[in-house]
Amino acid sequence: MLIKGKNLIEDVSMIRGFIITDTIQLERTIDDILARYFCDTRKRQNDLKEMFLSTEKMSFEMKRQVLKVILERVMPDFEKSFETLNKYLIAVMEQRNIFAHYELDVSKVAMKKYPKEIGLVKYKNETRTIWYTNKLIQEHIIKITYCIDALSTI
Repeated sequence: MLIKGKNLIEDVSMIRGFIITDTIQLERTIDDILARYFCDTRKRQNDLKEMFLSTEKMSFEMKRQVLKVILERVMPDFEKSFETLNKYLIAVMEQRNIFAHYELDVSKVAMKKYPKEIGLVKYKNETRTIWYTNKLIQEHIIKITYCIDALSTI
């Protein structure tokens, strides 16, 4: 159980940490695949990761799109199962951004819902709270793990 119910701020900090850390691991796995595809030597792979893949110019979304094309060309059998993986990669990216950038809801409504739910607030052209239960958080972590495991076989 990720939402422990003792301290809202501690619970959300821990959950954000899990999601961001696991998403970083997933992104580094994608970086490794892309680097191996484009470079033959370990030195050149590391150079590509340092100078290009790990910069702010190369987003997770761009990496996902390049990965999709590589899998279509090089591993068409694996790419057939890519539909689920691709759907999960998009969801992981979206949820990572929510957990990294949305503000914790500490309103009276949120405190009444805690510990069954936690809310993260979006302020962009509107104010909207996205509510998470333990089940939703665990399902998201399972998606991250699925992606890492699937891509680790490449």
